[in-house]
This record gives sequence, C-alpha cells and structure tokens, in this order.
Amino acid sequence: METRMDRITTRMMEHICDNLCKYPDQLSGEELEEKCTGCKMGKYVCDILNHHNKCKEICEECTDCRWQQLNGGTCKGGKARCGQFVRERA
Repeated sequence: METRMDRITTRMMEHICDNLCKYPDQLSGEELEEKCTGCKMGKYVCDILNHHNKCKEICEECTDCRWQQLNGGTCKGGKARCGQFVRERA
C-alpha cells in the first residue's frame, strides 16, 4: 500500500529527475540508466522514509507525549524532532 510519504517522495524524485537533472539531455538510454543507478538521490529517499518510519514508531509507542499535549492531543509528528518531547513506555 502506498503511503502519503511514498507519494511525496515519488513526486520529489520525479521533479528532480525531470526538471533538475542535467543528464537526460546529455546521455542516451543505457548510459542514462547507468548514471541513474549511481545517483545518490535514491539513498536519500530511503533515509527520509526510514527516518519517518522511526519517528512514527516512537509516536505510536509514546504514553506521555508533551508535543501532543501542547497541540490538544493531535500529533504534529516531526515538528518537534519526533522523540524530543516523548517519554517511551518502560
């Protein structure tokens, strides 16, 4: 199942590859595939998704989240550097 974060990172990568990358105009099919394989953006997207999933787990395990208390019980996940105000279950 595709999550909201998957959609966001997919749109981000599409924008980068289609509008910002200089190689599609310079390389042909096979050369471009090889260049894309070595692109670090894939690793960055994985890092973003892994961090998001870690933050989500912390928030779900939280029993006394000050960030949620400050926002009327609504988790604003990430704005407080997920875990900054969180006391996890013992």
